[in-house]
Amino acid sequence: MLNVNTIGQYIPGNSFIHRLDPRTKFFSLLVAVFLVFFLDNLLFLGFLLFGVILVTFLAGIKPKMFWQALKPVVFILVLALILQLFFTPGEKLITLGPLKITREGLVNSGIVFLRLVVMLLSAYLLTATTSPTELTNGLESLLKPFGRFGLPYGEIALMLTIALRFIPTLTAEAERLIKAQESRGADFNTRGFSNKAKMMLPLIIPLFINAFKRADELAVAMEARGYRIGAPRGKLKPLKFAAKDYLFLFLNFLLTVLFVILKLWGGFPAKF
Repeated sequence: MLNVNTIGQYIPGNSFIHRLDPRTKFFSLLVAVFLVFFLDNLLFLGFLLFGVILVTFLAGIKPKMFWQALKPVVFILVLALILQLFFTPGEKLITLGPLKITREGLVNSGIVFLRLVVMLLSAYLLTATTSPTELTNGLESLLKPFGRFGLPYGEIALMLTIALRFIPTLTAEAERLIKAQESRGADFNTRGFSNKAKMMLPLIIPLFINAFKRADELAVAMEARGYRIGAPRGKLKPLKFAAKDYLFLFLNFLLTVLFVILKLWGGFPAKF
């Protein structure tokens, strides 16, 4: 197995965050997403990012590991920054030929960057500290109330978990194909976007073929273990909130209330 670290990859551990109930982590992710879109202040978002980074250290996740997971979306981050930086109207600060950097563009690019990093880091924390079984059970428990409306919550939870866990699988498969091509003389370190795109094209077909094979193998393995759609499933370890979960949820509640009060009551300027 190649050493792949990406969003969707579970990293075994025994940290405080690892031991939290998966529903607690889901609620925390929802809180982070809410605050990311509710706040429009660089200072607020900076504090929020600091809090998420603190939780990352509590989980025993090293910065290098998160950077490895972030690398596939660096292009999207840079593109979002460029669009906000150069194409936001406002008070002009710097002119670079036909392009201009405005004060509003500078602020908006910082806000977009912080929002994306907080969301990515929060999602990475959830998948890195929660095993596939816990992830499925947590989702199923949260969606269970909608079962009275005919929602197949068990199947939806399993489907979302499998889709999420396929990200590191496909990443590992792509890395394996790249290593195989390099052993045959291919150079994937060539410069230029067009050249790199040409080098990647031959990988697309075998990557999809292998992905379908993996999906078929997974379906056969699930059937061999007695999985049936709609059939009731027991739990080896039923989910149960502990004192640490209530404490963590209370801290999330306090953080949310604090940020809402500061923004609505003008504790800091609406825009930094």
